[in-house]
Amino acid sequence: MNTKQSKKLRKQYKKALNAKAQTTLKNSIFSLARKRDILGIIAIIEAVIITVLFVWIFNK
Repeated sequence: MNTKQSKKLRKQYKKALNAKAQTTLKNSIFSLARKRDILGIIAIIEAVIITVLFVWIFNK
């Protein structure tokens, strides 16, 4: 293999690594966002339940 081919292969390998890193980063960001949304929904439900219980207890 001559130097021209090896340079081309190195360039392609770098591009592939870069694309893989970007894909991994996007996936991790989206999964973190999904987890945060789920935690937010759970916190809202929890607050509603606590509020309902307080109202129910103090109105007896």
